[in-house]
Amino acid sequence: MFRKLPILGYCLVLTIVLGSVTSVFAQTKALAPINVAYAGVDRLHEDLDYIFGLASEPKSLKTLMDTLDVFFVGLDPQKPPVVQVHVRNGKFNLVLHVPTTDAKEFRNNARTMGLRSRPIGGGVYQIEKLFNGFMQEFPASANSGDATTIIAASRDDLVPLGQFTTFKRKLESKDYDLVGSIVNVGSEIKDREAAVEALRAEIIPSLERLKSETQNEFEIRKLTLDQEISGLRQFYTEAEWIKGLGNISRKNKQAIFEIDMKPLVNSNLATSLAQLRKEPSYFVNIPQTFNEPLSGMIHINLDPPRQKNLQKFWKQARPLLLKEIADSPASSAQAKIHGSIVTEIVLDVLEQSTQNGVLDGFVNVTVGPSGRHVMIGGAKGDGAIVRQGLVKLKESAPVALDAGMIGDVTLHKVTLPANLVEVEEIFGSKPVLIVGTGPKAIWYALGEGAEAKLKEVIAKTDRPPTVRSSVIASLHAKALVWYKLYDAFRGKRKKGDLEARKEAIAMFEKNDGTFDFWVDLRAETLKSTLAYNEGMLRYFGKTGGSFVKKNLQN
Repeated sequence: MFRKLPILGYCLVLTIVLGSVTSVFAQTKALAPINVAYAGVDRLHEDLDYIFGLASEPKSLKTLMDTLDVFFVGLDPQKPPVVQVHVRNGKFNLVLHVPTTDAKEFRNNARTMGLRSRPIGGGVYQIEKLFNGFMQEFPASANSGDATTIIAASRDDLVPLGQFTTFKRKLESKDYDLVGSIVNVGSEIKDREAAVEALRAEIIPSLERLKSETQNEFEIRKLTLDQEISGLRQFYTEAEWIKGLGNISRKNKQAIFEIDMKPLVNSNLATSLAQLRKEPSYFVNIPQTFNEPLSGMIHINLDPPRQKNLQKFWKQARPLLLKEIADSPASSAQAKIHGSIVTEIVLDVLEQSTQNGVLDGFVNVTVGPSGRHVMIGGAKGDGAIVRQGLVKLKESAPVALDAGMIGDVTLHKVTLPANLVEVEEIFGSKPVLIVGTGPKAIWYALGEGAEAKLKEVIAKTDRPPTVRSSVIASLHAKALVWYKLYDAFRGKRKKGDLEARKEAIAMFEKNDGTFDFWVDLRAETLKSTLAYNEGMLRYFGKTGGSFVKKNLQN
């Protein structure tokens, strides 16, 4: 529903964009540059060849590379191009360092692409039309390193990086495909905060509704992006450094992306990170099942700014979500009533957690003896608020209140509608959702033997932690199970591209795509890792092939 940007590389890309709209602010000195570099054209060929090869899309790959290679004339295919972002004197400056084998050929090709240039003396070219700025060619030397053409918005930025940069060392070691970094100083926090607010003011009003979106979905997407900008604001403005690394490995058959961050000393961010370690998760003794279809957890103590942001988001999102349910043409009147009540219950829990200053919960989906799945999950909070919602739901749905006890947790049972055949395929026939309400936590369970498994995990709480994990959020998922469920729901509503979904399922069936994400806080460093296995890469290759066929071939 939220139609977020793809998570692959999202944090790094958005961080780059955060620095790109500061031109509306007058500043007397440059912000520390944002730097991003890719290993080069040859590595791009290798990566795309691997991904498209997994999906058996050789024709699409050739079409794509033939299209891209037009832009690479004159470039050194073995050297990394580097993009920098500066903000100087109230002007946003983009700087592109292009390694070249033939600077004249590169310049002439750029002209055919719309980047017009004319010499203005001193080896400098004025460029315009496609991009307004300056260009200068630097031959290889001991000081400037490789032969490079620099394109910049400001003439002051026509300065070679040199041959001993961290970028080149990491990329030329062939350990990484992509590197990026931001380095900040404390005196410029206010300037960077202004830059983020400029981003918000520029990008949110410019969003346009997609053809496939309802108006409510569009409004929710805008709210979500606004919330994400708020969430990233502190990381961008108060980090001493942020480092990003990415690699697509044939040997390991995976793509992995890492972003590490350290806060500035005595910053609000440093205080917030220290607060994350204030107390262990209530569910710390419940193990995560990383070899199963789904496993996720979150344990974040919210500082006042994040509490305020989330409270605002829940308040704004509630009427939009409820209206989206009410306006759905594919749902019956009863389904709309039930959907609204369930949505209200979930939002009540989230608002309560935000008010208490902690997001603490988990979900595990395992495979039972019959091959069907079992879901167990929980969230820290007072279960009384959920029971109130179930009382309301009981007026129009089969709800058995107070159907049992596990310790101080009261069990309630909700019989799911008979027409949810997609859910039955995963969790078994006639599924019954078990909801547990206790004074410290809310629980839920679904599937074969769910009540017995729920009893096992509840027994692990309210004990001293057996381990103190440094992970504050994680998500592991096997795509095949959940993509089939997504396909069934979208198909029933006759939405989306059925053929593309069937192709995706076929890709996952060859090698079930696995997605892993985790955020680890150790000492003063916050590290996030995103990994896709071979099945996911095959899916990306098939998706890329479909895009090429629709947009580039013929």
